[in-house]
Amino acid sequence: MLKSHVVDHIVETSPEDEGDEEEGTAHDDDEPTDPRTALLEELNSMRLTTNYFNKAREIATASHQASAYPGPPRTFTAGNIAIHLNYNPTRTGMKLDDIADTFNIPGLHHALSDFLQRDARNRNLIHGVGVPRRSLIDRPLTLPFDRAQVWHTVRLQQVSYHDSSAALPAQTLHTSPSSPEWLKGRRDAVLVNIDGQYEWPQSGLKGKPLSIHQVGLCVLAPSGHTVCELQVIMRPMPRRGSRIGWRDQYICYVHNMKIGAVDPVTEMHVLKCARHANGTPVGDIVPLRQVRSFINLIPQFGAVADARLTKATLSHYSSIFFFEQVF
Repeated sequence: MLKSHVVDHIVETSPEDEGDEEEGTAHDDDEPTDPRTALLEELNSMRLTTNYFNKAREIATASHQASAYPGPPRTFTAGNIAIHLNYNPTRTGMKLDDIADTFNIPGLHHALSDFLQRDARNRNLIHGVGVPRRSLIDRPLTLPFDRAQVWHTVRLQQVSYHDSSAALPAQTLHTSPSSPEWLKGRRDAVLVNIDGQYEWPQSGLKGKPLSIHQVGLCVLAPSGHTVCELQVIMRPMPRRGSRIGWRDQYICYVHNMKIGAVDPVTEMHVLKCARHANGTPVGDIVPLRQVRSFINLIPQFGAVADARLTKATLSHYSSIFFFEQVF
C-alpha cells in the first residue's frame, strides 16, 4: 500500500545533478596553445555517455535513505530502459484546461478519469492503448486534481542488444506544443509496452496477425508492444494542502497507431493513425514507465507532392507511415 502524503506547491530544490542535460565531451585539463592542435583535438574528442542506469540506482539508494524525498525520482528504470526527466519541469502547476487547449487534447479530462479508475482497481496493471472506455453518462466527471507538472522532453537510454552491460547513448524524445519553429508541435513516436510478459527488444513486437478478408488485408493486433505518438508528459499535482490519493507517477497522453501489414516493396510495416468514427485521434493515458523506445517513422508520400509538408509538419499532415521493425 502506498503512503499518502501532504504536498504543498513549493519551489523544489534538486537533489539530482542535472549538469548532463547535454552529453558531455572529454578533454584534457591543459588546453593546447596551437590553434591547429586544439582544432584537431576538438574534432577527435570522445563524447561521454551519461549512464542513467547507474544514476537511477544511486537515486533509488538515496531515496530509501531519505524519508522525505519530494515525489518519484526523475531518473528511473523500467525493464531494459532507463528514463530521465529534467528535475525542473517545463511547466509547473499548469491547469488541466490549459494543458488540454495547449496540446489540443479535448478528451484529456475523461482520459485521466478513466486511467485513475483503472489504476486504482489494479496497481500492477499494464495499461493498454485504444481500450474502449466505460460510459461516463451516468457518472459525473470528477478528478482529485486540477493542475499538473508538464515536461516537453524526456530521455530514454537502452543497453546494447548484444552486451547488456554496455549503455547506449540516450535519445531525447520531444512532446512540445506549437512554437514559431514547430507550428504544429513537435511530437515523437514511441514503442509502448502493453503486456508485461514481453520485454523489448528481446521479444520484438509480438503482434498477432489478423486477416481482414473483406479488404484482403493482414494487420497486427498488438499483444506485446504498440506504436504511439507522444502528446504530453505530466505528473498530476494535488490541490494545496490535500493528500495524494492516487499513485504518484509520471504519465503521458498518447495517440494510438495501427500496425498494418508489411509493404511488399519497402518490406516495412505500414502504420496508420487510429481514429474514432468522427475522425478524432484515438488517445489514451499510459504511465511513462511503459515507454520502451524511440520509433523512426517514414511518411508515405503520394503521387502528388503536398506543399504543406516540411520537417516541422510531416507528422501532422501525414496519416500513413512506414516503420522498420529492427528486432
